[in-house]
Amino acid sequence: MIKKRLLPCLLIILIFLTGCTGYTESDSRYIVSALGFERTGDGFVIYAQTVTANEGKGEIAQNSYRAFGESLWGTLSELKARLSKPISFEHCSIIAISPEIPKEDLVKICDFCKDLERLNTSVYFAVCEDIEGLLGSDAISESAGGYDISSLIESRAEQTGINYKNRLYEILSARENFLPTFNLPIVSSSTDEFYIEGEYIYTDFTPVKKLDNEQSVIYSLITNQNSGGYITVDDNEALMNSSHTYLSADFKDERLYITLEMQTDLKQENAEFCENLYLIAQKLLSEKTDIFGFANVLEQKHSRVFEQIKGDYGKAFENCVIELANALAKGKRG
Repeated sequence: MIKKRLLPCLLIILIFLTGCTGYTESDSRYIVSALGFERTGDGFVIYAQTVTANEGKGEIAQNSYRAFGESLWGTLSELKARLSKPISFEHCSIIAISPEIPKEDLVKICDFCKDLERLNTSVYFAVCEDIEGLLGSDAISESAGGYDISSLIESRAEQTGINYKNRLYEILSARENFLPTFNLPIVSSSTDEFYIEGEYIYTDFTPVKKLDNEQSVIYSLITNQNSGGYITVDDNEALMNSSHTYLSADFKDERLYITLEMQTDLKQENAEFCENLYLIAQKLLSEKTDIFGFANVLEQKHSRVFEQIKGDYGKAFENCVIELANALAKGKRG
């Protein structure tokens, strides 16, 4: 978690980089630090958290706005009409979406963001179950919430080693895979802090699994999205500097078989800790939907097997037998 008032200095530096003396871009524009999207029965809601600065007076003001409309571009026009200055997306650091947004609308939102003038495609995406509470007028603090949230995501990734696939360009590139798969952190807020409470796993632009923080780290190990960090299991913590999970596959007797070998340098001599870690992994692997993007690994590295199952991959994975091989625990799913 991160206090909402930790980053005013970062905000000041970011804004004043656009000018040296007397007048900056933010004198004449609203700088968007965060965007939020919700779906209503007949249209969209867009939230925009903005900051403006007057270098001459040394003042920074933050505001939150929202607009309703039938289309995304129409809603943006409605939002702009409420503002007294032009709006700039160049320094937007976070885009929050509701988990209830259906597939076709999430695709529209991603394309909409891609086409926003000067919006950086490295912007983070996150899921929020209360966007009004995160970005609405009641969420205003003395610093820019958008920058606090992006800093929180980076801090969480550094601590745990999780490599979230949640930047806009990563989500857009996922569409090129056989089974588009990405994971978005879940961001929530209280009166004076933001915090991450897990992640949503998306397959084919649909949220299919909600993970808590403990499960998120194990998921990152299974999917090779972890560069090393602290792992917490049952309130016990251990340091891991590196990990790699190797996947092998076979298709025989009309059934898909996947074997995973997880190799880590986990600095933990407690056998119970490691046993519990693998139990969590086995529980995740019991899912009947491919939340891991195994289909993409099979297509790229096991093409012979993939060619036999790609016509009805969903059914093949549902009946798949997965074995997790390790020194401490072994489990099968049939």
